[in-house]
Amino acid sequence: MSELSPTLQRLLSDDPPSSDAWAEFAREYTRLLMHVARATSYEHNEAMDAYAYLLEKLSDDSCRRLRAYSSHADSKFTTWLVVVAR
Repeated sequence: MSELSPTLQRLLSDDPPSSDAWAEFAREYTRLLMHVARATSYEHNEAMDAYAYLLEKLSDDSCRRLRAYSSHADSKFTTWLVVVAR
């Protein structure tokens, strides 16, 4: 079974998530989320807007979308995150 990273475990262990846990999650996954955001636009400001939008939507309702993740042996969280972010 695919294990959640300590950062993600920390984020999802509290309801609502602490701002420190959210900041840690954002730091850990920024590179991946920026990659997705840049796929929507090559223009810097538009990509940054898309990145901000992704963070907003992932944090909505006490991280409802992130809490929907269900780990499976044949998949990784990062793959799931990219699909959800797109």
